[in-house]
Amino acid sequence: MSLNIREISINDVEAFTTLMQKVYDESEYMLYAPGEYVPSLEYAISNLEEVITSPHLAILVAEKSDMLVGYITIVSKKLHRIEHKARIAMGVLNQEQGFGIGQALLDVCKNWCRDHQMTRIELTVVTDNTSAYRLYKRAGFKVEGEMQHTLKIDDQYFNEYMMAYIVH
Repeated sequence: MSLNIREISINDVEAFTTLMQKVYDESEYMLYAPGEYVPSLEYAISNLEEVITSPHLAILVAEKSDMLVGYITIVSKKLHRIEHKARIAMGVLNQEQGFGIGQALLDVCKNWCRDHQMTRIELTVVTDNTSAYRLYKRAGFKVEGEMQHTLKIDDQYFNEYMMAYIVH
C-alpha cells in the first residue's frame, strides 16, 4: 500500500472531519476529549476554505488506499517579525502508527516550510507521550523547555515539552 502526503483540498472536508474525530477519540493526550470534537459541516467547510486560501496556513494529509490516516497542521502569522515561524500539530490513526506515517508527514512539512521561507517549526508534546516525543526527537526537534500543568485529563495534570526544529 502506497502512502501519499499532500495538501488538503475542499473535497476532503468530510473525510478530514471524520479523521480528526477518530484521532481525538483514540488519543490520550490531544486537546479535545473523546466526543468533544463535533464541528458542523458548514464550520468545517469554512475552516478548510480559510486554510486553502491562506499563505500562512496549511494542512497536509496522509492518504493510504484512498483513506485519510493522518494529518499535520501548519500555522504561521502575517506579522513580519515572526512570519518565519510555523506552529504544527499532528495526528495519526492508532492502527496506522509505527509505519513511518508521522515521519513522512514531518518530512513533507519541513519541505513545505522551507518552500514558504519558514525557518523555525514549533510544537508542544505531552511529556508522558513517549512515542510522539521519540518521533519528534528522531526528526531533529529539540526540547526548549517544559511547561507545567498545561493539560488536565481526569483530574490529573500533565506537562508539555516545547520543541522546535530549525529548517536549513
